[in-house]
Order: sequence, then C-alpha cells, then structure tokens
Amino acid sequence: MSMTQLIRIAICEDNTADATHLKQLLAQSGFETQIEAFTSGEEFIEHMQPFIYDVIFLDICMKEINGITLAEHIRKQDSHTQLVFTTSNNEYALVGYRVQALQYLIKPVKSEDINQVLQQVRKQKEDVRYIPFVSEGKRIDVACQRIMYIEIYGKNTMIHTTDGPICVHLSIDVMSQLLPSSFVRTHRSYIVNFNYVKKLEEDFIMENGAKIYIRKKGAEEIKQKWHDFLIESTRGDSHDI
Repeated sequence: MSMTQLIRIAICEDNTADATHLKQLLAQSGFETQIEAFTSGEEFIEHMQPFIYDVIFLDICMKEINGITLAEHIRKQDSHTQLVFTTSNNEYALVGYRVQALQYLIKPVKSEDINQVLQQVRKQKEDVRYIPFVSEGKRIDVACQRIMYIEIYGKNTMIHTTDGPICVHLSIDVMSQLLPSSFVRTHRSYIVNFNYVKKLEEDFIMENGAKIYIRKKGAEEIKQKWHDFLIESTRGDSHDI
C-alpha cells in the first residue's frame, strides 16, 4: 500500500499551542491524514465512537479527566485503536503498558516522533487481512480486523464491522472458511471475532453490547477456545486477523 493510505487521527489536548504544533507535524508528515481535535477528556467522551480512529494522541496532563483516565475509558470500549501519550515529563512512562499504548512522546514532540508513529500505524493497517465481498452489486474489501461478528439476517448474511453493518449475499458456512483463527462459529446463525468479546456469561457479550448466542451442542468446546484465546492474549501471542 502507498503512503497515501488514509490514517484517521484524533488529538485530545487542552493546550492550544501544543495541539497546533501536533497538527502541523501531522500535516507535514507526508502521510494522508484525517484529523479531529478535542480540547478536553470530557469533550472526547461526549463525542466518542469506538474504533473510528486508527490512532489517538492523548495529552496526559489535562485538567479534570487526564489522559491516563481517558485512555482507561477508551480501552473499556475499544481494544484496537492505537493510543499515543504526549507529556512534558517521563514520570508516567510505565502507565502506557497498562493501556497498551503504542508510544509515549515527550513534548515538544518532534517530526521524527510523529513519522515513527505514523509508520507503525500504517504498517498495522497494511498487515490487516482483507476479504472481498459483494454488497448491493458492488465489490467491497472488508478488513478482518474490523469485523466484530457475523450473523444470518433473513436470506442474507450481515457483517457487523466497527464502521457499521454490511449485508452480503454469501452463506455463513462459506464465510466461516474464509476467516482467520480468531473467528469462531458459536451458533448456526453466528460467527464471533474473539478480539471483540467483552465477557463470557451464558453467551458472549461483545464490546458494543451485542449478545452472541452459543449453541448448546459443543458449548464447552467453544468456551474452551475462548479461554485458550485469553491465555494466549495474556502471553502476548499474536492472533491471525
């Protein structure tokens, strides 16, 4: 993929000069970016939609809701978007590990810092596996990373992605053969991406609140796959998405 692949960015920074500086560096980076800026943690939460950004730059030392608290709030709903902390000192460096931050940048942020972050984000986007589908007579390439779950919808199949639902004319049986190992058929009507499961009760509860049913026959095997997935995630093993 080329350097012109769009990178969707959010900036949450309460210092106007720092926010302007960051936007200038992003504009001069040579990457195609779409930037949305917020001046406080409260404003970000008010407008927050999970998964719509590729990377979020968070100032740690904001008033009221600081960057650390905001990052923890984001991670409760969004486990995939990259987080980058910016701050004037390095005393919070270890906090980044708790919320799986991509980078920790010391102000004033330098152009090489921004380029390194954007290169990492772009590589992540390039490494994502895409599957072609036909929807409403048009071919669309859907990133597996953005598929939360799939369900039978009448005579069609509905793909629920982080960008919204997509209705396709392809059987769920065929689809299950196209998807990588993080996807599991939990029911005759559902395929779930374990990367978006929030918790397991009697059935799977997704990060967006959806309930995905687990069939009675083979339920223990499905739940064991989920527990194995959690263990691998804790170890830091990568999952094929």
